[in-house]
Amino acid sequence: MIKNLIFDMGNVVLDYTPRRIASFFTSDPDELDFLCREVFSNKEWLSLDKGVMSEEQAIESIVARVPEKYHELCRKVMGGWEEFFLPVEGTYEQLLLLKERGYKLYMLTNASLKVYEYRKNSPAFDIMDGMFVSADVHLLKPDPAIYLRMLEKFGLEAEECLFFDDVEVNVEAARKLGIHGHVFRKEPDEIIKTVEEYENRTRNE
Repeated sequence: MIKNLIFDMGNVVLDYTPRRIASFFTSDPDELDFLCREVFSNKEWLSLDKGVMSEEQAIESIVARVPEKYHELCRKVMGGWEEFFLPVEGTYEQLLLLKERGYKLYMLTNASLKVYEYRKNSPAFDIMDGMFVSADVHLLKPDPAIYLRMLEKFGLEAEECLFFDDVEVNVEAARKLGIHGHVFRKEPDEIIKTVEEYENRTRNE
């Protein structure tokens, strides 16, 4: 029986589309490509998510390795990208309905400590029964340890959990530990339909 619903944050609760976010800082195609490649998808970003680098260290590391003409742009983006990290349409409403049905809601996310600042971007954060952030534990999905640590922290049984993530390898890692998993595609009503399907499936097992 499914009792607990675990959600990734990026592209499940908040829309993490680097090019869309970067477009609030520049319309130049070359600069957009640069930001997607050198800021949002590079070693500093992963280090922030793993909690092994501070924001200041990440900024200095980026500007130290990119051409000077991009320094100001990088500082602006790193200092304010989260303002444009906006909700995935429809997710909050579905989570609220599931909360009202009695499900426990949790978040498991690869994210920097900045998550505690931009959690204000969606009311979905306020209805969670617990959050487990990679930067707090220095682990990243799909490392099995991060899933196990979360289950232990909140006293959850793997077979009673259903995990939503937009990255297939993260979902597969959860399934290998006995957690039910679904690759989220940002389709209308996808969450509730999936929960109901898994409920029917596990009820008959």
